[in-house]
Amino acid sequence: MGIITMKHDVEVQSTEAPSFLGRHRAKILALLFWSVVVSLYWWVTEHYNLSPAMEVMFVQDLLTGRIVGSLLFIVLFTLQPLVFFPSFILGIAGGMLYGPVTGTLLVTLGANGAANVCYLVGRFFGWNIVDTQSDNDGFIRRTMHGARNNTFETILTLHLLFVPFDLVNYLAGFFRMDWLKFALATVIGSIPGILTFVLFGASLQGDLLSGEPELNFSMLALSGGMLVLGITLSQVVKWRQRKVAKIRG
Repeated sequence: MGIITMKHDVEVQSTEAPSFLGRHRAKILALLFWSVVVSLYWWVTEHYNLSPAMEVMFVQDLLTGRIVGSLLFIVLFTLQPLVFFPSFILGIAGGMLYGPVTGTLLVTLGANGAANVCYLVGRFFGWNIVDTQSDNDGFIRRTMHGARNNTFETILTLHLLFVPFDLVNYLAGFFRMDWLKFALATVIGSIPGILTFVLFGASLQGDLLSGEPELNFSMLALSGGMLVLGITLSQVVKWRQRKVAKIRG
């Protein structure tokens, strides 16, 4: 009888679900590593009293005098989500360092690389919230279900509206939106934002550290025009979505 009981206990233990640590070990280790990287970055920033402007100048000194500076800029831009460095600062820096044409090319490559890093991080740590037995149970699930069914339009509109770039990309991965549609919408939707910040950076000329930069008003006007264009296009996309939904309805 005792042997049968022990055998039954072993069978019950073998069928028990793995512990929380067992199921999420890889994610916990990745989160710890990420936390160390972020903490180290912010410690260096605080320890040396580095302001955003000083960080931009550091990037300038690091990149402008090197043959591989452009490639290094793309790599830094791609990895910036891992330390929560504001992407728009690097966009402005790209315009300042390389001018409107080369800066737009490099920032576009770096920004789309960063978008995919955000997506992968969000997907790795995210919960598959809308993949449940009842997708229509609750406002959040209905909203996420609709977003996933309209991934391209949703991401395109959010980027055209200048919603914080990294936040949109993290959420796209977190809610496991279709990657191909996400990537395509990001390439297209990020263009007005990239041009806005790069042209703004290109409009800042002279010695910024002196506190008296010279402004190129033509570049500044183009930057403002890109901002207006992005918002206008977002309204066109939303109008088209409503029109299509009305026809299907």
